[in-house]
Amino acid sequence: MVSRGCRRISSRGIAKPPSSPTERGVALIVALLLLTVLTVISVSAMSTATLQLVMSRNVSSYGQAFQAAETGIALALSQGSFSVESPGSVPPTPLDGGVASTEAAITYLESTPVPNAAFSLGEGAVGLQALHFEVLAAGLGPRNATSTHVQGFYVLGPASESEP
Repeated sequence: MVSRGCRRISSRGIAKPPSSPTERGVALIVALLLLTVLTVISVSAMSTATLQLVMSRNVSSYGQAFQAAETGIALALSQGSFSVESPGSVPPTPLDGGVASTEAAITYLESTPVPNAAFSLGEGAVGLQALHFEVLAAGLGPRNATSTHVQGFYVLGPASESEP
C-alpha cells in the first residue's frame, strides 16, 4: 500500500477516507462556516431590498402629495373669483379615489398701480391697478406625506378712488 498525503490509496487504486478523527471533523466545520457566511449574505441582501422598497414607497407618496398640492392651486385658480373682500378657498377635496386630498385658500395681499404703458394697454391703462393675491395649497398623500405650495398672482382691475 502506498501513502500519498493525507489519504491512503490501496493497491486497487481506491482512496480510503482518512483515519484520524480530527481530519474527519474539518469538512463539517468548513461546511458550517460556508453555510453561515451564505446566510449572513442573504439576510443582508433581503434587508437592503426591504429598505429600497420602503424608500420607493416614500418617494411615490411624496409625489402624490406634490401633485395634490398642485391640483389645489389649479382648483383655486379655476374658480375665477378673486375678490378683495372675500377671498376664495377650496375645501378639503379627495383625489385619486380618496388616496390623496387637497385644500387651498386664496389671500388678498395688496394692490399696486399699473404703469401707463404697461401690458401693451397703451395710454388707456391709467385707470387700472394690480390686485395681488396668493394661493396656499396643501396636498396630503398616502403614508401621511404632505406638500405645501404657495403661488402668487395678480389680476388687473379698476383703480380705486383713493389711488392718486
